[in-house]
Amino acid sequence: MNLEEVLKKLSATLLGDYYTLICPKCGKKEAFLYLDDLYKYKQDSTHKVAIRCNRLNKCGEITYLNDLLDFTEKKELNLPTPKSSIQINNRGIELIERFINYSLFSINCNYKDFDFDIRGISNETLKNNGIFYYSKKFESIVDSNLGKKCFSDKYRIKEYKNRNIFIPILNYENKVERILLRSKEQGEQKKKEIQLKLKDRSIEIWNIKALINKEKYVFITEGVYDALSIKDVDPNVDALSLPGVRKYKKLVKEIDKNIEKCKNKIFIIATDNYKAGHEYAKKLEMELKNRNLRVSILDLRQYKDVNDFLQKNRLSLILSIKKAKGK
Repeated sequence: MNLEEVLKKLSATLLGDYYTLICPKCGKKEAFLYLDDLYKYKQDSTHKVAIRCNRLNKCGEITYLNDLLDFTEKKELNLPTPKSSIQINNRGIELIERFINYSLFSINCNYKDFDFDIRGISNETLKNNGIFYYSKKFESIVDSNLGKKCFSDKYRIKEYKNRNIFIPILNYENKVERILLRSKEQGEQKKKEIQLKLKDRSIEIWNIKALINKEKYVFITEGVYDALSIKDVDPNVDALSLPGVRKYKKLVKEIDKNIEKCKNKIFIIATDNYKAGHEYAKKLEMELKNRNLRVSILDLRQYKDVNDFLQKNRLSLILSIKKAKGK
């Protein structure tokens, strides 16, 4: 089969710079591949085009598009032009940036209706780490007079508009590059979290500055609420969150950029407590040890992730953190 036939068979849908498609292993349309990989493959037929299944706990397999293409078709790939997943004009991006800067640095996330904890994480910890609740929701931004001129209709569907928990992801200069949008009201959306990107290839790691901050201990988690759970029980450590355990190499690249500062830190891996989490934790541990960095693993005992641990046995989590720190 040629590329077009393979993508059609796998019900592929192009979303900006990547495809979502059926996983050849489990048959569920929860896999993805990057368009950039296809371009690399066109230049070098030895390049592996990975199809990654997002069902980490039920499948999580990686297969390769190369194996599905006929040999004769490899050099004749007709590739689509990459489309930006960002359908916001420059004025819209400036609008979002001003809103985030005001929320974080002018009022320190102190919106009058934001007086509650989230999933066992204190209101104080949330605010101190740039998480806030905005009762007017995301729709008040896209449906404003200016917003109507700046945002495509993509951002006016229910999945976007009803979001009222804002989790900004900042770069090293404290500039927002993407926002994780959630909702206080559970069950209103199909997805518990949706991403608002402000630039292509933006930083995906929450609290990347943990690599250069003064704190000695840096916990590596798989979710922002997991990282916040660590900081809630031990404000003297730092924690960052990967956008998924498979993307640990993105963190490794950032560590390489800041290797001198990272040599003074102790990394504690606290990925989710399931097969893929364990597998990739070992890979990350090896990468860190190969760079002569100090690393240990947080024992999650029987709990599925750090936040689950916090909500069900806060005291035991405190003890596990102390043990991981060697205290």
